[in-house]
Amino acid sequence: MARRTRIVRLITSSLLQKYGRCFSRAPVLVLGLATSYCAFIGMCAGIGVRFNVSESLPGFLYVVASDDSPLIEFCLEGPFAALANARGYRRPGVCPDGAAPMIKPVVAREGDHVEVSPHGIRVNGILLPNTAPKPVDSHGLALVHFPFGTYFVPAGLIWVASEYNAFSFDSRYYGPLSTTCIRHHVRRVRLLPGT
Repeated sequence: MARRTRIVRLITSSLLQKYGRCFSRAPVLVLGLATSYCAFIGMCAGIGVRFNVSESLPGFLYVVASDDSPLIEFCLEGPFAALANARGYRRPGVCPDGAAPMIKPVVAREGDHVEVSPHGIRVNGILLPNTAPKPVDSHGLALVHFPFGTYFVPAGLIWVASEYNAFSFDSRYYGPLSTTCIRHHVRRVRLLPGT
């Protein structure tokens, strides 16, 4: 056993003598890459570029829109923000709770009628695809839907929902949002035709 220990020490010593500089430079390289990555993301955010890593919407690249696009970037608030953070639905970011904003389509505005049922969300009588509340999320954790019923959308509130992903965490669970949560309207950038 002592012989094996000496051999391991000899090999380790030899490797460190030969490649020691590489190992000592690794933390500097990692720090440099991390700094560059953060600077790149910060610069992109500063010029209005948003990266979508969620499965709630198609595409990866979005930009802040000057028009009244139906897609919004918003900061979730209250207990549902805490739930989304605890379950890893949101990354760290710039919202007041320290998490990243979410991007979702606005499906109902002032004056609309919204019905939440086991079949999904209906807006003005039209059922939106993929909006039926699920009893559990994609990780198998229990979810509680917004109370079933019909709601009139007053001024200052909106409803958001993804018709793209049936497991989206949206108004089917947390109900209407205050328009004060909206940070920006955004639109998708299609890098290739047909994507």
